[in-house]
Amino acid sequence: YQRRVHGKKKHTFLFFFLFGFFGWLSMILVSDIHIGRHEEYLLRELVRAAQADVHRTVVLSGDITQSSTSGQFARVKALIEELIAAGVVVVVVPGNHDFEAASALRDTIAPAHRQPQVVAHEGYDSVVVVGSEVFVALNSQHRAGPRIKKKQIAWANKVLAERVRPMVPSARLHFVAHHSLWKDRKLDKHKKLRRSRRLEEQLLAPQQFYSYIHGHNHRFTYQNTNCPANGYRIRRISSPTLSTRNAHYEKGFLQWSDVTQQPELAHFPSNITEYLAAAEAKISAAVASATTTTTATTTTTTTSTVNNQSLWTSDDVRGGRKPATVEELLEYVSRLELENAELRAAAAQTMNHED
Repeated sequence: YQRRVHGKKKHTFLFFFLFGFFGWLSMILVSDIHIGRHEEYLLRELVRAAQADVHRTVVLSGDITQSSTSGQFARVKALIEELIAAGVVVVVVPGNHDFEAASALRDTIAPAHRQPQVVAHEGYDSVVVVGSEVFVALNSQHRAGPRIKKKQIAWANKVLAERVRPMVPSARLHFVAHHSLWKDRKLDKHKKLRRSRRLEEQLLAPQQFYSYIHGHNHRFTYQNTNCPANGYRIRRISSPTLSTRNAHYEKGFLQWSDVTQQPELAHFPSNITEYLAAAEAKISAAVASATTTTTATTTTTTTSTVNNQSLWTSDDVRGGRKPATVEELLEYVSRLELENAELRAAAAQTMNHED
């Protein structure tokens, strides 16, 4: 099919749509990572989780930096490029913290807009197709306040009608923005989207969107609820944060697949000290197991199967299976030690941010 980029037609193959029909929905949702005030060890866990699944999509719903500095934008761009290089599809929208340097922001999200899964993009907005899942990601931060403009709605409707529906008639639509349609007065101090009726009546309801994914509130919320203006039924997903600015709610990211049916919060130790302690305990156990097994096999064979069913889980081994031989176990111990070195570097970086 053809897609239009900067007014020019470009051809893109259909192969990236096909795997979605034979695969499954699988995505990671996170918002307000606030690079500059973030937890680096959680960011590395997000990358590991994304790289572990070939069907993975990562949705970053705004406030990707803390104060729009060149260093912060460089770190975000490196993160996006790292994910894309690993075969992960990245969907990204900016937030209110990201507009102090507009040119740097455009350069930062440009790699995401160049992905073959992006069927159209304009300004900070994009439409991304992954199998039968379609993400309409629109910027909600404007000088007049948080809102989705008329021209953005018209553009999204046109792209859906002309480029998405003909290719994916049974598409499941996800709307992505930084600001929420809803505001819980007891929990949310941040502003919600203004003039939401226009968005609900002209885009969400007529196109039958499946979910509304947002950030800004720094807390995880999942509800099958009504749009506040017109009552259209939709799944609301408020993504959590990785930032140290979050003092009231649990930090982390969401994992959502057809297996879990709804987004689930990935739980991690609450601070870097606990995280390092858990990692070191895992390494110590692995080293002890490897040493014992190596000693036991000196009088037999080096290809004996390791009895490690209680030690290893599918989450520990990124390739999806447990080490089956002494050699494989020793190799994985080395990999864990390398990860531990990365964690120590992350700890130092986190402490520097806190200072």
